[in-house]
Amino acid sequence: MASGVGSISGPGAVDDKRLHANGLDAITFPTRVAAKLHDSSIPFEEYLHYAKITRQEEERLYGPGSDFTQGSGPTMTFIKEKILRKRVEHRRESVPQPRLSISAQGEGQIVRHESDSGNEKSAIENKKFEPMTISDEEWVQASRAARTATWGAVFYLITTDILGPFSTGYAFSQMGLGPGVTLFTVFGALAGYSGYQLWRMYLQLDSDRYPMKGYGDIAFRVYGPWFRHTCNLLQSFQFFLNVALIILSSGQSISQLSKGQLCFIVCVVVCMLAGCIIGQIRTLQRFGWLASWAVFLNLFIIFATMGVMAHSPPNYKLYAAANPDFDINNPAPIQVSGSAPPGLDIVDNVNGLMNAVFSFGGATLFVELLAEMRRPMDFWKGLLCADLLIYACYMVYGIYTYCMQGQYAYNVSYQGISPYGWQTACNIIGLITGLIAAVLYGNIGIKVLYNNLGRDLLNFPLLESKTGKWIWVAFVPIYWTLAWVVTQSVPQINTWIVLVGAGCILQFTYTFPPFMMLGFKCQRDAMLPGETFDPATGTVRHLDSGLKRWWRGFKKELFWNLFDLIFYLGSFVTMVLGLYAAFTSMVDAYKSSVNLSAWRLLPLRFEPLPLGSIRPVGWLGQQMDLMANGLPGHLHEFYRPVKDAPWLGGDQEYSWLNEAWPYSYNALVPLAWTTNNARLKHHVLRVTEWVIDHQHADGWLGPEESLSRRNFWARYPLFLGFMQLVEAEPELGETMVLPAMHRFVRLMYSMLQDHHQGYVWKPGDLFDEQWGRSRAADMVLVLQWLYEKYPMGNEKIIHYCMVQMYEMAYDWSYWFHEDHFLKGDLDTYPQDLTNSLFPYVHGVNAGQGLKWGGVMRRLVQDDVLLNTTRNGVNWTFRYHGTPSGAIIGDEREAGLSPVRGTELCSVVESIFSLSYLYHAVGDRDFADKTELAAYNALPVMLMPHWWAHQYVAQTNQPVSHRLDNPPFWNVGPMGQTFGTEPNYPCCTVNMQGYSKFVPAMYVKDGEDGLVHALLGPAHVSTTLQKRNQIRIRCDTNYPFSNYLNYEIKARSAFRFSFRVPAWALPDASIVMVDRGKKHPLAPDNSTGLHTMVIPAGRTRVEVSFSTHLRVESRANDTISVYYGALLYALPLAGDYTASRPANYPGTEAPPEANDWSILPRDYWNVAVDVTALKFYEYPNRYDAWLPHPIWHEERPPVSISALACQIDWELRDGYAPNPPLAGRRNCTGRAFPVELRPYGSAKLHMAELPTVNLRPGSPDLWRPGPGV
Repeated sequence: MASGVGSISGPGAVDDKRLHANGLDAITFPTRVAAKLHDSSIPFEEYLHYAKITRQEEERLYGPGSDFTQGSGPTMTFIKEKILRKRVEHRRESVPQPRLSISAQGEGQIVRHESDSGNEKSAIENKKFEPMTISDEEWVQASRAARTATWGAVFYLITTDILGPFSTGYAFSQMGLGPGVTLFTVFGALAGYSGYQLWRMYLQLDSDRYPMKGYGDIAFRVYGPWFRHTCNLLQSFQFFLNVALIILSSGQSISQLSKGQLCFIVCVVVCMLAGCIIGQIRTLQRFGWLASWAVFLNLFIIFATMGVMAHSPPNYKLYAAANPDFDINNPAPIQVSGSAPPGLDIVDNVNGLMNAVFSFGGATLFVELLAEMRRPMDFWKGLLCADLLIYACYMVYGIYTYCMQGQYAYNVSYQGISPYGWQTACNIIGLITGLIAAVLYGNIGIKVLYNNLGRDLLNFPLLESKTGKWIWVAFVPIYWTLAWVVTQSVPQINTWIVLVGAGCILQFTYTFPPFMMLGFKCQRDAMLPGETFDPATGTVRHLDSGLKRWWRGFKKELFWNLFDLIFYLGSFVTMVLGLYAAFTSMVDAYKSSVNLSAWRLLPLRFEPLPLGSIRPVGWLGQQMDLMANGLPGHLHEFYRPVKDAPWLGGDQEYSWLNEAWPYSYNALVPLAWTTNNARLKHHVLRVTEWVIDHQHADGWLGPEESLSRRNFWARYPLFLGFMQLVEAEPELGETMVLPAMHRFVRLMYSMLQDHHQGYVWKPGDLFDEQWGRSRAADMVLVLQWLYEKYPMGNEKIIHYCMVQMYEMAYDWSYWFHEDHFLKGDLDTYPQDLTNSLFPYVHGVNAGQGLKWGGVMRRLVQDDVLLNTTRNGVNWTFRYHGTPSGAIIGDEREAGLSPVRGTELCSVVESIFSLSYLYHAVGDRDFADKTELAAYNALPVMLMPHWWAHQYVAQTNQPVSHRLDNPPFWNVGPMGQTFGTEPNYPCCTVNMQGYSKFVPAMYVKDGEDGLVHALLGPAHVSTTLQKRNQIRIRCDTNYPFSNYLNYEIKARSAFRFSFRVPAWALPDASIVMVDRGKKHPLAPDNSTGLHTMVIPAGRTRVEVSFSTHLRVESRANDTISVYYGALLYALPLAGDYTASRPANYPGTEAPPEANDWSILPRDYWNVAVDVTALKFYEYPNRYDAWLPHPIWHEERPPVSISALACQIDWELRDGYAPNPPLAGRRNCTGRAFPVELRPYGSAKLHMAELPTVNLRPGSPDLWRPGPGV
């Protein structure tokens, strides 16, 4: 026989003397009972009998007075030998070989017959002794082979399992210091008491003869098989899900540390492989060394973050991300409250309470720890030390964090510190400790399955046997792989953590221990003097039974039992409430997505309404009619790239991308159904039928025949048009459009499988990949809609396409990152750099890329993309935006110069992206920016009758004519003139105008809410839950006035909300219902929504926004002036000269289609005195009908007066250069009054105005020379 079981106990553990059979023989020790561990016929008293003998053995071998010595562990041995250079006494045996006790040896094999179970005489007569020879390996396995752990190892294991102080600061911020200290103390004490109860029951029920392996064994010996199976099921579920969730969260940490450079699936697989390797540690004694490092690493994080908190402010950026209204530049002082903090509701307080409850949860694995201890009597030492350390950490760290960071304390404290380097370091250490905890959970979880499934049902050998060890080696990777599969396939798995907390952690720590202790005590204390177990017969004779017996046992320790009963009932009620909350939150999470397949998309914050549900009225309805009767509604009749497009059998196309016709189709579908224009509807249906009838046999849509020329990009706007058409005409969609879409998606699936054919360029392909990869969000958006609304059994194929497009798309989260985003004028950067970033800085790509994070977040379910999206939008408009809400990009982004141009394509794509983001995320800022672009940047680029447009517009544009030396990056000489095709044709065919804006004006909020999201005159008709038909008409001249009148008709009550813009003053604004009392507005901080309940029947709601003039500083020491949603500019009267379209002479184009040049008649080179600005409204501001067309320079009923003077500022190369800087703006003449008008109506305009001081005595004033 090998000397002991050193290979099992591990270094540092002295061999168990009972593992040696030296000098023993089969005659002296005839047999060992091979009793089934979970034999229901074994009486309760028998467990008590052998447990008492085993404890006595342990005391004799390892208790006080024994010669047992504990050797140094590997860590201390290394330190002493290698660092301190001390001689280390290695473990040795100094204990005489003991005689084997009866508890391990047994009296014989007792055969129980069911018919004799109640007959003592029969039991005696049937007693059989069957001596057998016991081999060394059998004896090692049968005795205490796994019992090697010390109380020191238990201390580290308990601390690793329970210690989680990094949310305590946040918990205190939700409860306050007083309640926080009280609740943490109470629940810490209760958790310690539960651990004590489990320890006491284990000592009195475990023996070498009937060893306990897990929590379920106590349950079995107290209440029987039903409770054992319950515990084992919950325990297995908890540990397995813990492993799965830690794999997922660790993968997210690795992904964040790699800044998105590593594929997320790779990150998760790395964590799974790490678990497969480390999980091969089988015994908890060996694992204790690893757990000790986890404890010390967590303590390092605690001390490090405490030091950082003392010398740096909280992470205001993180707080601002969760609180959109937070002013990061002017944060409120840190506040600490002794009682419940003000401003928080009961939900916040309960969140803090539950944090305290779960902070001490960890008793789930206590029995497993006891089962591997050499001397379980010492468990109390490890438990007490661990509980005291954990409590001290919670108190010190939680109070310190709250006092240092106050209301800014974050749920993961080391992410709430501001230095990025320390955040990263702590994230890495937290990743390591999390994986260690996951391996611990996996270790116990596998043992629970092995002992209860493998041993009982599959007859697996003992885990300590050679075969058992090999099974362990094989089963560990299977367990971790299954956990990984669950993380990738179970939808909304993150929400299951609340179920684990309430259904498992709370149960094993607070509910089950007092429940089992009650049953244990009632049975133990009910025993009468004559009811002891007879080891000779293996029987117990009870003198009574039933409730009388249980009541006798309960009365023995009445007060303790009453306390345990109250403890149990209180925990049970808490469990019920926790499960209710858990299931409610899970149901809400699952109900938020229509599709219930394994792959689930995050829900949109608001649900768009089908095309045709919303109709424009008032001035907006007139604008849409002008679109239908103007260039957008007539392109298909004469414009060659549309009329004779290859898509329709023609041969006219401006680009090998074949994008002209899909662009126009995407714009025309919503225009036709929003205006209900029969002519346009007929045309759309005709060309749709033609294109689908000519779909290729393999499913390809489009004119491309050669595989090498097929690229997905032009299909994006086509599918956007298809999506809208299906919503407007569901029957047509189901019979014709949707089958065609699915045929194409199946082809796309096979192409993406073939090295991403048609998406990623490879040698031999004849297309430019950058357009499809940079604009991928447009196609993924449609695929998400198809996946949720009309999957038609193709969920896996659609999901695969979405994932592949996401994986191979140009990553806008890379561009929208602090380290990569170029915040200056791109002309000042090296050309090689800007060329390498061209897909991100192309003006139209930039407009479409704004929604990338919002779209992809729904797919990958990573809220990091929320910050990506917010950063992208904010930085794009802050560093490359116009005051009118557009992106400065004359093909490529520039800086902030008012000389540079913004493309009409970019404007309409920005409007669509921003409105989508408000639907997807719900941030009010996205809706405000949508209106800013729609009511300013869009109309200024179109002639009032919608028959001519600009390719690019300048913020300061005093003249619109041919520029032989244009100041643009890549725009021709006619680019800023108005015409049919003033430059590249893309802005002619992609004339979405208000066609995408109007269908986004109203949205659903849940099942019973309707929201006016984008303000303006419109009528909506839709149906909410329970067939609640709703009709709302909003009559308003918004944005020219800030008064809205809603006439509402509803079948039953519903929630109605309207968005309050950020520029409105809520306290001074009012809402009034049925001409009743006026109420101030109370908008939601995030969405900006003011919500009210509208009763059934007819209701009138009136809203009036109060605001004031806003002056915004711009580049070159200039200003822009706003009132409400409108930007105001200096309008310049001009001389208009018309000519026939350059490429459509004579009658090739309708007579209304002309090209224009405009020369100014007024002074343009002026500066204004900002102190003299004053808002004026005209008498017709609130008329039922405004002058038509409203975007004419003399039609809007509002203006702002100003005092101005001319300054020395001349045209250069036919355009206005950047204005002179401050200090060089002396007036060249007398001051005079000017009138600023809405920017969208002024085709010639100055919107970034230099300022001067025109008050008496100012040096800026003009001073006439001698003789004047």
